[in-house]
Amino acid sequence: MVSTILMVSYRNKSGFSQYATALYHYGLLYFENRVDETQSLPDVFDRAPLTTEQLLHNETPASEPRTPLSVSVAGEESLSRYGTYTNRGTVGELFTRIALDQELGRERAIEAAAGWGNDTLTTVATDDGPGFVWVTRWDAAEDADQFEAAIEDFGDRRPETVTSGDRSLSTTFEVDRPSADVVVVYIGSESLSETLSADADGEHVTIDPRD
Repeated sequence: MVSTILMVSYRNKSGFSQYATALYHYGLLYFENRVDETQSLPDVFDRAPLTTEQLLHNETPASEPRTPLSVSVAGEESLSRYGTYTNRGTVGELFTRIALDQELGRERAIEAAAGWGNDTLTTVATDDGPGFVWVTRWDAAEDADQFEAAIEDFGDRRPETVTSGDRSLSTTFEVDRPSADVVVVYIGSESLSETLSADADGEHVTIDPRD
C-alpha cells in the first residue's frame, strides 16, 4: 500500500521534485525486493547499494560494481582563460534517467540511462558563466551509443539560454566521444567545447585546454 502511494506520488512529479521522491520510491522497492525469507533486514543493510544503478536494478555493490573511472581536469589546476575547475561529483543513473525524462519521455530515458557504469560531473567557472563537463562511462559501446543519441536530442530540445538573476546564461549541449565506452558532455557556452578536449585511456579520462 505504501509503495503504491509513493509510486503515484513519484509519477505525478517532475524534475527535482521527482528526483527527491524517487530516492524514497526506489529505496522502498529495493528493500521490498531484497527482504524475504532468506535475507534479513540487517543483511540488506550490510550489502546496501552504493550507486543508484544498484538501487534501480536490485543489485549489490558485489553483483554490479561501479565501473572504474578516473577524471583529471587540466591537472586540476587553473584552465586560464578557458575557465577554472571548481568541484566535481557523481550524477548517477537515477538522475540521468529523470533528467532525460523531462524532454524525451520515460521509456526512452530509461533505455538511454541503462548501461550506466560511472560518471563525473565537473563544474567549470568561465567568463561566460558556469559550465559543466560531464564525463560518462558505459558498460558497453552500445550503451554509450544510446546515451549519446539521447543527450544530443535532449540538448536540441532545451532552451539555448536560461536567466539567472540579471544574467542570461548559455546552456548549449556539445558531445565528445574520446573512446567507445566514454561520452563527454559539455554544458554551457559554446566556447567550452571549443576550448576544451577530452582524451580517454581505458578508465582514465583527461580534460585539457586545446592547443
